[in-house]
Amino acid sequence: MSVYTPYLYYPYTTSGLDNYINNGKLIAEKYYNQANQLQKETQYTYYTPNVGNPILTGYRWFSLSSCYSPIFSVSRFERYIARSLLYEKSEITYQPDGTNPITRVTRYAYGQNHQQPIKTSLNKSNGDSLVYLTKYVKDYALNGMLSGDALYLKQLNDRNINATIENLSFLKKSGETDATMKAIAGQLMLYGIYGDVDNLKPKQLLNLETNQPIAVSKSQIISSNLAYDSHYKPRINYSHNSFGLISEQWPQKGLKNTYGYTAKGQMSQSVSAGNSSNPQTTSYQYLDFFGLNKITDPSQRDQRFYYDKLGRLSYATDPNGKVTETYDYHYDQLAAPNARSIVSSSLRAATLQATGSTGTITRTGGNTGGSLTVPTELEQNHNDTCNYNGCSSQSATVRIPDINNNWLSHTFGSSVACTEQISNAFTLRGSGAIFNLSPDTYHWAYKEMTGDFSLIVKIANIPAVDGQRSGIVIRQDFQNNSPFYTLFQDGNAHIGAIASESSPFLGYNSAALNTTWLKLVKVGNTLTGYFGQSSTNTPPTTWDNNYTGGSITYNLPLTGTYYLGLAVWGSNNTTTFNNISGI
Repeated sequence: MSVYTPYLYYPYTTSGLDNYINNGKLIAEKYYNQANQLQKETQYTYYTPNVGNPILTGYRWFSLSSCYSPIFSVSRFERYIARSLLYEKSEITYQPDGTNPITRVTRYAYGQNHQQPIKTSLNKSNGDSLVYLTKYVKDYALNGMLSGDALYLKQLNDRNINATIENLSFLKKSGETDATMKAIAGQLMLYGIYGDVDNLKPKQLLNLETNQPIAVSKSQIISSNLAYDSHYKPRINYSHNSFGLISEQWPQKGLKNTYGYTAKGQMSQSVSAGNSSNPQTTSYQYLDFFGLNKITDPSQRDQRFYYDKLGRLSYATDPNGKVTETYDYHYDQLAAPNARSIVSSSLRAATLQATGSTGTITRTGGNTGGSLTVPTELEQNHNDTCNYNGCSSQSATVRIPDINNNWLSHTFGSSVACTEQISNAFTLRGSGAIFNLSPDTYHWAYKEMTGDFSLIVKIANIPAVDGQRSGIVIRQDFQNNSPFYTLFQDGNAHIGAIASESSPFLGYNSAALNTTWLKLVKVGNTLTGYFGQSSTNTPPTTWDNNYTGGSITYNLPLTGTYYLGLAVWGSNNTTTFNNISGI
């Protein structure tokens, strides 16, 4: 806090400042058992360090009226910075019956150039003490011409980065002084610059190597450089990229770990034992505007993360597709479900009906009652709580939109979109565009895939408007500009294909609306698109892959898991797909 005191009329007093600063501080805690017997208490003592010199001096001028001439008076003010710091913590523990107290006292001392603890003393009942000494950047004499590690300390200090440099642990035997106590452990961190001059990062961690308590010299600046005890030995080395992100970490006696990053600074892979003949690689994949999407372990097993439309983590699955974590977000006093089933649904809403429950049903969002109609434009989770005679029970979570058989839905971009699945049919609504290497904006229902497939689907209902496009999309991942291929129908009664390359349009042909079927076959990295006509629910007997403007067969290298689904784009395009088979 800041203390303002008139220089002449209200002199500063330490006792008055202590009383003011420490007002409202926690000074004691006591814990009792059920028999009201004291089991533990903690007492806290604070102090206000020497305030020192004022950091701001100001003057106020007063003009007093006079019959003959103006008279001026000057009042001087000084501004000080003060802070209450913990000096001592006494912990007293008792036997279960509240007798035989054992006291343990911890005392703290602070740096003169900062207010971080530089000494912590833990007094033991036998008279011995454990003493922990810490040196921060501001505890070193960083004046004059410096070099080596001392220069990096000065640069940290110039940037007001008061990093921890040295930690020492001592066993102080009864009767010993601080000067004679012996060290039992210690660490020292050295810094370096990587890339930009402001990227001051750790470069090496040193450990105090000793099998018994020893006398040590604390690190200090000697002859313009950092000097430290000879018992310190390198333990871990670090390397960073030009953006200051750690790229390598390897122990002095061990194997190296290396790290890779995306252009946005997100970790893309970590390689354990990178200098061995059998490195173990873990990779990380992200969704734009959301977060971590997939972690692939060294055995190529995927852990996945899914988000709602607000970018909040919704649930996670293990490599077997089993949900391991779910997250619901409540912003007021909400309850959860007892029993529920979806009794009807549409593109705009779904009605949830509670069954088999007695009592007051409180639903997600604070609604009550046996049924609830919810919008399906946004993906969301719903659950209820049933309260009856003082007891409550929770239902399972229902995910809206309700799609199954391992289908998922996702929207690229910010357009309002929704998904409806009824049996083996999807009705999708969305807006956007898929073209060339631009960021994708569309809505789709998809599955995670590996290997080859032969997907068949009928476009049963598509708006007869030029630019409204619906069809099959396959892509490597959810990153912008991910390698992709799409076979689609346009509302102008044409079939087309687009891929992620500089000349993306692969070909087109005419095809009647609402009777066109699409077929996409993947063999290895080769994709071949077909179309056919059938007004019934029976697939065409013949398929055509003759297109004007280029070849419809396309080579799309895909690795590991990829994504395949049905998509819509254009302007508020609502399309129904049915008779889906092959995946």
